[in-house]
Amino acid sequence: MNQLSIVVFASGRGRTLQNLLERIQKESLPLEVRALVVHRACAAEQIATSHGLPVHRIDAEDHEGCHQVLQSLAPDLAVLAGWIRPFPAPSPIPAINIHPSLLPKFGGKGMYGKHVHAAVVAAKEKVSGCTIHVVTEQYDQGPVLAQMEVSLEAGDSAEIVGNRVFEAECELLPNTLVALASGQISITEMKRGIR
Repeated sequence: MNQLSIVVFASGRGRTLQNLLERIQKESLPLEVRALVVHRACAAEQIATSHGLPVHRIDAEDHEGCHQVLQSLAPDLAVLAGWIRPFPAPSPIPAINIHPSLLPKFGGKGMYGKHVHAAVVAAKEKVSGCTIHVVTEQYDQGPVLAQMEVSLEAGDSAEIVGNRVFEAECELLPNTLVALASGQISITEMKRGIR
C-alpha cells in the first residue's frame, strides 16, 4: 500500500488533526501529515507543534499564496478538517473536506460546526452523520467519497448531536484516507462521476 501525504487545513481546536495523528501513530496507517495550514491563531497550531509539524499561516483570501504553499509542500492531498473559510478551488493539489452532516442536507455557506447541529435538531431529524467530499468551486457540493450515519434520539441537544457526529468523523476520515492510499477509492474517478 502506498503512503499518502497530506496537508491539513484547520481553523479551530484541531481535534480532527489530533485524532488523525494519534491514529497514524497507534495503527501505523499509511499516511504522512506534512504540515498544518491555518488562517488565524488557533489551538490546532499547538497540536501541530507538539508533533513536530510545520505550521503555515496564510491569508484565507490570498488564493495564490495558498496555492504556493501547497505547491511547495507537494502533498498528494489537502485535507480540510475544520477549515471554515472558502478554499481556493480549483487547487493545484486535490482537496477533500469533512462536513458534519449527511450532505446534501445541511450544507452550504454558514453551515459549519454547531450551526449544522442546531439546524439538524430544529428539523427533528432522526439521523445525522458526516460526509467526506471532494472540494470544488461550489460550497459543499463536490462528489461524495464517504458518509457515516449516526442515530439521533428525541431530546438530543445540538451539543449531543455534535459529539456523536465527531465520534463518527474520527472513524470516517482515517478510514477514507487509507482507502485513498490503497486505491480502493479514487478522487480522479469521483471528479469524472465514476462510482
